[in-house]
Order: sequence, then C-alpha cells, then structure tokens
Amino acid sequence: MSAKASKTYPKKIDVTASKKGISLMNNRCHYNAVNAVKTGLAVAVVECVMIGGDDCTAHYINLLENGEYVDFTLGWAWSGGDYRLVRYVHEDDYDSIDKKLGALKANLASGFICKRHEWLGIDKWDLS
Repeated sequence: MSAKASKTYPKKIDVTASKKGISLMNNRCHYNAVNAVKTGLAVAVVECVMIGGDDCTAHYINLLENGEYVDFTLGWAWSGGDYRLVRYVHEDDYDSIDKKLGALKANLASGFICKRHEWLGIDKWDLS
C-alpha cells in the first residue's frame, strides 16, 4: 500500500508537533483538524496520507497562518514522518469529514481487497 500511496501522492510536506497545546493522541484526526480551524488554532484542514514502512494511513492535519503544517492529533509521535499531501479540505466538506476520511481509506485500500478478505471477514477499514 505504501508504494501506491507514494506514487499517487508524491508531494511530501514537513509537519511539526503542535506548539499551541497538547497533542490529542486519539483516533479522531479528522474531527480534531476541523475543530482546530473552527476554534481559530489553524487556518486550513489538510487531507494527507502518512507512510511508514510498507503501510500507510489516511490522516488529517492543519495548516497554520504562518504556513507551517501541524499535527494536533499525533504531535511529536510522527513529527518528521513521511506525510504526503492529498488536498486542502474545503470548508463545505467539514460537515461530512467522516465520509471524506472513509473515501480516502477506500481509495488507499482499492486493489488490496479481494474475495479472500471477504471470506475472512476483513473489510477495507481493517486494511487502512
């Protein structure tokens, strides 16, 4: 999956840990990123993929007013990691951000789901 993600999303972005608060360290990056914009901590939500070894995952981070990318969810744990830009999320997508996350995960998992996975009870969410 990481090779597909690297080819599909070639633009690397430099992400730092948050200096504006504690990293939340939860599984709600999409909601955390939208909340950061709505509360004035950031100016944009950024959809990205994080690549580590042979794996990758869909993720949401923020863009600050000074042009710095920050991860309010994982913070220092992935600072300096291989983040790849997918897109800047339009504010009209904020109310359906969970669906956007699901769509990105489905795109990343496409080509890796087969009948054998279905027989074993593995779905696309388990693979991304």
